[in-house]
Amino acid sequence: MPARNFNITGLSKQEVIASRSKNGDNRLTFKKENGFFDAIKSLAKEPMIILLMAAAVIHLISGQAGDAIFWRQLLF
Repeated sequence: MPARNFNITGLSKQEVIASRSKNGDNRLTFKKENGFFDAIKSLAKEPMIILLMAAAVIHLISGQAGDAIFWRQLLF
């Protein structure tokens, strides 16, 4: 199959260099994210986790350490 370029020419090397200096490279840059910390942050925002943590803290304050440990075990 013959190549058909329809008489279209690309940029010259000088035009490419000028375009890159004006517009930057044609590349996508991504921020590397840590999935573990994202998972911990999203878990900390869950209402049920907040409720269980509050229950464990209330039991610790009231002196019922056994119950507080039970609530903690439900979390983890």
